[in-house]
Amino acid sequence: MLTMTEFASTLSAIEGVLSAEASSAEAVRRRNAAMAAYMALTAAFRAGEACGISREQSRVSAADPHWYIHDQISEKPRLARRVVKRGSVGRVSMTAADAEVARAHMAWQEGYLGPRAADDRRLTLVTDHDGSWMRPSELSSEFAALRDRLGLDKSLTPHSLRHTHASYLIAEGEDILTIQRRLRHADITTTLRIYGHLMPGSDMRAAEGFGRVMSRMRRTP
Repeated sequence: MLTMTEFASTLSAIEGVLSAEASSAEAVRRRNAAMAAYMALTAAFRAGEACGISREQSRVSAADPHWYIHDQISEKPRLARRVVKRGSVGRVSMTAADAEVARAHMAWQEGYLGPRAADDRRLTLVTDHDGSWMRPSELSSEFAALRDRLGLDKSLTPHSLRHTHASYLIAEGEDILTIQRRLRHADITTTLRIYGHLMPGSDMRAAEGFGRVMSRMRRTP
């Protein structure tokens, strides 16, 4: 996961790319990869999911903004768009601020996609400059370049952003069941196996919580 300093610098860099002018093929690819990285950081997308979600599945209405994760891009045994694993299909809520980022990205895409942006329901939210799928390996390469520009540890990958999302939710005191659902793990044991070591104080919080109940009971006539 990213430290607080790394988190802040990475977020700033991603948002900088998302707000920059992008007209060349290389710049368009970089900006789309930044959107995928933003989704991994703010909504725990896996790389293939970020490359595979369609514009239609990016529900950015003010009333109920959310991502509907159903598809992923995989490269083995061949490049294809497939349904994600059973248990990983589902919705992930986004904040109003995240919805605005997604809307701005979609509006910008219309500049290089033209009528396809409105007419092709299968068009992915993250594309290459010609509207084709972005491969997860291309996303990884673009993120590696951003990571190296920031001087971050070379072991960090797009999946590290997903881990960062979960780790900071735990630090904020979010319950493990909500985290499991947000990460779309098939069962809670997977979530506990990966992140249980980050919750050493949870048992003490539980004890203190019940201690407050006991105190109220002792004051009850």
